[in-house]
Amino acid sequence: SSLTARADETLWRLAIKLSNAFEDEEDSNIYRRNLVTRYHNISIEKFLRDSDPGVRAAAIEICAQMKLSGYVDIIRSYAKDPSVEVRKASIKSLINDHSINSDQFALESLDDPDEEIVLYVLQSLKSRINPEKLSPYLVRYVNSEHQELRNYAKQEIATITKERYKLNYNNMKPEV
Repeated sequence: SSLTARADETLWRLAIKLSNAFEDEEDSNIYRRNLVTRYHNISIEKFLRDSDPGVRAAAIEICAQMKLSGYVDIIRSYAKDPSVEVRKASIKSLINDHSINSDQFALESLDDPDEEIVLYVLQSLKSRINPEKLSPYLVRYVNSEHQELRNYAKQEIATITKERYKLNYNNMKPEV
């Protein structure tokens, strides 16, 4: 209630950081949407350079929701941030932005050293590109140290193989 355009910077930092504190993703989106709607004239750029990674990550998502001019380049620059939280927010914002062609960026993000980010990118690419293009990227993670990533890659490869087998079986000549 005391948040205004001229409020203390610490209060703004807290309000921005709280946008990622909700358990439910939908609640976070509603909070950010309300924040952007009520205070569309805030200067989000200074929070993108904040020392706290939580504030930077939340500011990236708010920036993506505000769709400032040049926001794609701003968000893309944070995909190489040292903080995993900031990189994940950047990659997530760019992949979920349907106004740009983000498939190429998602494929480039598969080189990220954090397995959680790679898993998120693979899961999002599953619905965006065809299985033939996704297969080589999945094979890369079959022997991963990260168990969840390894299991996901194996499961998706098994699903793709099963679908190919069904297709080949249905296209066989009756004599075979």
